[in-house]
Amino acid sequence: MRHYRLFFLLCLCAPFALIHSTTLRAQQLMGDPLIDLEDNPTGRAEFERMRRADPETGKIPEGIRGRELKFASTLPSRERLSEDQLKGGMMLLSAPVNWVERGPNNQGGRTRALAVDMRNESVILAGGISGGMWRSEDNGTTWTRVTDIGEMQSVTCVVQDPRPGSQNIWYYGTGEQRANSANLPGDGIFKSTDGGLTWKRLSSTVTNTPQSRDQMFDYVHSIVVDPTNLNQDEIYAACFGGISRSTNGGETWEPVLGNLSNTANYADVAITKSGVLYATLSSNGRNVEGIWRSEDGLDWTDITPPGFPSNYGKISIGIAPSNENKVYFFGHTTGSGTNNHSLWVYERTAKGEDTWEDRSAALPASVESYSSYCIVVRVKPDDEDVVFIGHVQLQRSTDGFRTTTNTRTVMGGGQHADQHTIVFAPSNPNIMLTGHDGGVSYTEDNSATTVRWSSLNNGYATTQFYSVAIDPVTRGSETIIGGTQDNGSWFINTPDERADWVKIFGADGGYSAIADSGSDYYTSYQKGQIFRSQLRENGTRIGYTRIDPEGGTSYFFIHPFTLDPTSPEIMYLPEGRNLWRNDDLRELTLDNKSVKATVNWNNLDNARIPSGIGSISAVGVSRNNPSHRLYYGTSQGSLYRLDDANVGDPEPQDITDQGMQGGYINSVAVDPQNGDNALVAISSYNRQSLYFTEDGGTSWVAVGGNLEEQADGRGNGPSVTWGLILPVNGIRYYIVGTTTGLYSTTLLNGTQTVWVQEGASTIGNVVVDMVAGRESDGFVAVGTHGRGVFSANIAQALIEASLQLSGGTINFGEVEIGTTGLDTLTITNRQNSKRDIIGVINSPAPPFSIISGGGNFALAAGEEREVVLGFTPDSAILISEPMVIIHDATSPNAPTTIFLSGTGIHSNTNGVEDGSEGEGLVTLFDALPNRFARETTIRLSLAERGEATIRVYDSEGKKVDQLMQATLEGGDYSWTWEPEDLASGVYYIRLETHQGIKSLRVVLER
Repeated sequence: MRHYRLFFLLCLCAPFALIHSTTLRAQQLMGDPLIDLEDNPTGRAEFERMRRADPETGKIPEGIRGRELKFASTLPSRERLSEDQLKGGMMLLSAPVNWVERGPNNQGGRTRALAVDMRNESVILAGGISGGMWRSEDNGTTWTRVTDIGEMQSVTCVVQDPRPGSQNIWYYGTGEQRANSANLPGDGIFKSTDGGLTWKRLSSTVTNTPQSRDQMFDYVHSIVVDPTNLNQDEIYAACFGGISRSTNGGETWEPVLGNLSNTANYADVAITKSGVLYATLSSNGRNVEGIWRSEDGLDWTDITPPGFPSNYGKISIGIAPSNENKVYFFGHTTGSGTNNHSLWVYERTAKGEDTWEDRSAALPASVESYSSYCIVVRVKPDDEDVVFIGHVQLQRSTDGFRTTTNTRTVMGGGQHADQHTIVFAPSNPNIMLTGHDGGVSYTEDNSATTVRWSSLNNGYATTQFYSVAIDPVTRGSETIIGGTQDNGSWFINTPDERADWVKIFGADGGYSAIADSGSDYYTSYQKGQIFRSQLRENGTRIGYTRIDPEGGTSYFFIHPFTLDPTSPEIMYLPEGRNLWRNDDLRELTLDNKSVKATVNWNNLDNARIPSGIGSISAVGVSRNNPSHRLYYGTSQGSLYRLDDANVGDPEPQDITDQGMQGGYINSVAVDPQNGDNALVAISSYNRQSLYFTEDGGTSWVAVGGNLEEQADGRGNGPSVTWGLILPVNGIRYYIVGTTTGLYSTTLLNGTQTVWVQEGASTIGNVVVDMVAGRESDGFVAVGTHGRGVFSANIAQALIEASLQLSGGTINFGEVEIGTTGLDTLTITNRQNSKRDIIGVINSPAPPFSIISGGGNFALAAGEEREVVLGFTPDSAILISEPMVIIHDATSPNAPTTIFLSGTGIHSNTNGVEDGSEGEGLVTLFDALPNRFARETTIRLSLAERGEATIRVYDSEGKKVDQLMQATLEGGDYSWTWEPEDLASGVYYIRLETHQGIKSLRVVLER
């Protein structure tokens, strides 16, 4: 036999937990009418690679998860903003917005880590692959997340130290090797010394260089603790490349079987009560692969049997507790065994001889692990011949798979496809828990002819959402639906955080939509299979029909579609290079069949995109000004606009910005009040993430701002998946979902845009795949990939402010060109009060008469806003002043202060003088013509390069237009202003640069 000795580390999840059977509360999942649909981990992984990969390499950057989390920690969050940060004009929302966790409480996500506390069988620990570590103290009745919100949430295995006196110590590993739909490699092992209540990352398993695969702990598959070593804390971890060992509780590690350069993708490790170790490494290892045994953790013997398949992935290890000399090995073996899977049984005789038996032929014909995605074997503690194997299904053999006649599938209600881990209760070998793609399940009798399961997903909020949708118009509606990874599509219509969601379709739930007022519900699953349903008030289905068109074949794994917000009976559906439109979905009969539709579908020939620019990957439609304008983007960064998309076969316009090209356009958000405004999200790493237009795509501005580490989008910034433009109470909120959480701003300022993290202590840094919002009441729903759904009402975050002068007059003193005065006024926030106009009282020198009071203001805690007040002196000269309102977010009850500059900006019909500020550096010439009916030309001159903005205000100081905002080189420029919807009157053109501010007066005469 071959021997191997090397110092290395290993990580394994040892499932040895117990649980009381009499106090568990669980809820049965409703029957799924499409339960026969299978998910596709390979398709899922390819979909994630496609939309997030760096276009130059075609790959997701190695170690990007750790790097982007580190970068995200430097970004501002609403919860920690200070007054100094507010002075940058970052945001207008209050601090903080109340983001509420909505569930589903009765549906978990993919769970590979599962254990029960040996000291107290009521305590269960379970880890979601993108939802963190969770702990229950009441047998799974309720759960509490114990992973810090800012830490890596990719939990793959968990183990308790079994030694007496050390059972307060736990370890969990991170980093999923196979088909991680959230792109979440790990970066080490965490340790708890208080029974799993708090966790700390082991610094020895972190290199602080997550940008590269430079350590074995990037992917930790399983962990075991040696129960026989009472003098040292001896741990083994099965990781990328092999097995590592620590004898000091994880402070230091040594590789003992394989190493980083071995590159074995899969490894597993198990240990007997007497301290004998078994390990497996996949066949892609460069030097070490196969099945190994060690009695001391240092000297390893290759016990791979003759005739064992030569090509294999993960091999799971199942030691028989009642006879620890017998070990089962169940693995994915391409080209060998039953349906590419093999089961071998090893037994060590009393004489120390090794015997092997290949029992692969007795495996069920249906065995399927999706190439090592879901594969586990465990042996019933009191019977060495009762063996459970988990793959897509869960099956039990009562003769160790010697024959096919004693094997039974033991799924049933309360179970879920894609099994990852199995745990027995030491106090009762009939009690068993399993972790799978649907969370955690429990049975009191695993030996029954029909095994009955209960779901323990009672607040175990680890569901991975691909999509989320809300009623787009009904004020106060709490209805939310969404599609989830391998858990179908779900419905809820109550704000009760404890309420159960209702499952309305199965498989991998994709894009969703709700027609106005909930008249129809649209759900989908993989490869563009879309259904229209009508639901009862409780979410149960009245009827459904499949609606995707006959003839459509080219779809993404999770495929987009959208309803026309003006005419929600109209659907737009991309399909490869094609764009389809259904003119009236209501005419498709709810026949409860899954047959493609032919009624009312039109393939819009003119909208077909050219070859070589990918497939249509995102669609967005305008509601107003104009209606029915469709924007659609492609997987390689091209963008088109289709006006009047609801009728005929209109001609598209190519509105691609050069900076978008090559990137994956994942979302196009359209302003519901103004169809000229659109926000494009590009989800590719190392690309500018966000582009904004306010002229229907004629011009674009990159607005990724501080979400980009480097100006060109390269570096460690997150992938931006989704965008939302939401006007509420006169303020436009821009909200984006990213791989490091949710961010918002109310001021798009080009590359200087400042995005602020929302829900830092609730949503955290989990991947956000989609955001939906409602204009009528500011309701926002957020679909995360690992923590379920969150919601908030951002309209409630605003505090209505009554703005009142603290004194009777504003005393500038004598205002002359070049002088500056400062006066302070105090206003107070009055909850639910009407918004008052700020009044300006005549000042004695020079004498002013009042033009206006500056408009109406909604003032939030933590808000900064600039307003222009206009004053007219008794002569024909105009003075226009900026006013800044600042509220101290760190002290919500503190008074808000108005700072009103006294610098004179004097204007008449012959030109502008501005005093000394910007003298010689900035010139704003008089408009030509100054009095105009349709258009006028604005001319300016800059002495040097800088940011410049031109805004237009009416005679009441209200901003009515913005002509430009850009970085300009030194030189002369001109812009034509063509106001379309403004009434006749006096308007003020205001040029703002870092070199100075200039203003001029024009007269519009219709």
